[in-house]
Amino acid sequence: AISAGLLGNLRVGQPLHCKAVLDGLSKESSDAQKFGSAVHCFLLQPDVFERTYFIAERCTALIGSGAREGQPCGNWGKYVLPSANGSRDWRCGTHAPAEAITPDRMVTEADLEKIEGIRHRLVTSDIVRLIRSHGGHEVSMSWRLGGYDYKGRLDKLITARTAPTTILDVKKTQRYGAMPDKFSKSIGDYAYYMQMALYVEGVE
Repeated sequence: AISAGLLGNLRVGQPLHCKAVLDGLSKESSDAQKFGSAVHCFLLQPDVFERTYFIAERCTALIGSGAREGQPCGNWGKYVLPSANGSRDWRCGTHAPAEAITPDRMVTEADLEKIEGIRHRLVTSDIVRLIRSHGGHEVSMSWRLGGYDYKGRLDKLITARTAPTTILDVKKTQRYGAMPDKFSKSIGDYAYYMQMALYVEGVE
């Protein structure tokens, strides 16, 4: 199905990549997309984040020679060794054996610190408190238009009697800042206008 991300790739001239995604041949996410997914999950589904995300730890492999022989490696881990008891034994790229796995959902301590900072700024915002007072919930959508299947996931859809139907979506704006005159540049750079048009179509 066609999504906002797919349209964004098409916008910047990547038609072959778009076709590969539609054909199910490309499912790899960029680091920015993975971080964005972690932010969304942490903010909107904290219980799911706690159950499903790995927080990367230091590599525990013992160095085999040299001045630090017998000491733990200490580099940041990227892989986890399978364990029957649920423990997480981390390995860096140098010390990862063939059976080590890359967690599908993983953040570093630095990532987690950034995410917690985002959450703190949100929960202390008067605007966010006002938005939350009207309720709403996360929504997954699918619809058909012009002979094509579309899909989208809204961070929040408010349909309360106390407010007009409202779509909310958490967005990054690291390049310019969050002030209206600067965020307008991010809207163009990241094709947010295409995503919002798609989501409005889906809600309607």
